[in-house]
Amino acid sequence: MMLFRLLKVLDQKKYDISLITLKSGGALEKEFMDIGIPSLSAELNSAAGLFRGFSKIKRLLKNIQPDIVFCWMYHANLIGGLAAKHCGIKRIYWNIRNSGLKEIWKMPITSAIIEIGALLSGNIPDLIILNSNQARDNHIRIGYDEFKMRVLHNGINTDDFQPDTKARRFIRKELNVRSTVLLVGMTARFHPQKDHKTFLEAANLIVSKVPNVQFVLCGTNIDESNEKLAAWISEFSLEEKVLLLGERRDMPKVMGALDLLMLSSAYGESFPNVIAEAMSCEIPCVATDVGDSAFIIGDSGLIVPAENPHALGEAAVILLTNNAERIKLGKKARIRIQNVFSIETISKEYEKLFEY
Repeated sequence: MMLFRLLKVLDQKKYDISLITLKSGGALEKEFMDIGIPSLSAELNSAAGLFRGFSKIKRLLKNIQPDIVFCWMYHANLIGGLAAKHCGIKRIYWNIRNSGLKEIWKMPITSAIIEIGALLSGNIPDLIILNSNQARDNHIRIGYDEFKMRVLHNGINTDDFQPDTKARRFIRKELNVRSTVLLVGMTARFHPQKDHKTFLEAANLIVSKVPNVQFVLCGTNIDESNEKLAAWISEFSLEEKVLLLGERRDMPKVMGALDLLMLSSAYGESFPNVIAEAMSCEIPCVATDVGDSAFIIGDSGLIVPAENPHALGEAAVILLTNNAERIKLGKKARIRIQNVFSIETISKEYEKLFEY
């Protein structure tokens, strides 16, 4: 998503952009095409096709003859970086989007690619861009070349994500949530990293102190067919309080319908977009201290330790029971995003690197 946002605002009269994907049929393929950037696929859809896919990347690069090859995430960093080096391309940039490596080490292929990347980071890329300070620190620890690193945070389109009273009414009507109800949300795929159980345990505590509250969850596998999620909702007696929306394509509207965003991530976050998106909609956040969440929020919300449902719930109660403070923090949150994390601001920083 950040790559899409960046390419959407880059001046295509100044930059001739080609996008090569390792696999075909990505989730945002249509969106890239809609902004005039068709995807060229290496069709590396399996480990068995690695050699063929690598050869195709080299052919594409020789045809395009780029000034810069900008690789995005671990697999592309290694495969695209090696291909670019083999083609004699002088300027190769890597981009790392992950800060926590706790669970990745359980994935043998990915962990091997990360370790090989560390070994080659001194020779292949000219620059290594990371989207959080924690990502930088963690990758230095495992051997990535710290002298090539630059931290550029994610950028948010503050025109897309902005306060919208009309959208707020529309979404609440769709969900059958009264205007007077305090609506707390989290948007995140169902994954151990996001720690939905901690969210729901915190929600149980919140309900005991703030009866006039409901919770909305959305993301991949966040629906009634998820038996584990349903079991947790039942365990904490939240059947009447939690709405499961599945994947949504109208997140600016959904964000705008909230009173508070909670993010319960246990590990692995680098720059959680959902926090910045909510803040841009004047929705204050309560989040766990994972990745750069604390830096993003600044003094416009509250940060608590990870995997601590009591602390998460108590922090939410503080904001839910003080309307004036919650509204004030929401306004402060949007100003912070506009000043520090707007896509226009971040794209200018990327352009400086392209001229590096």
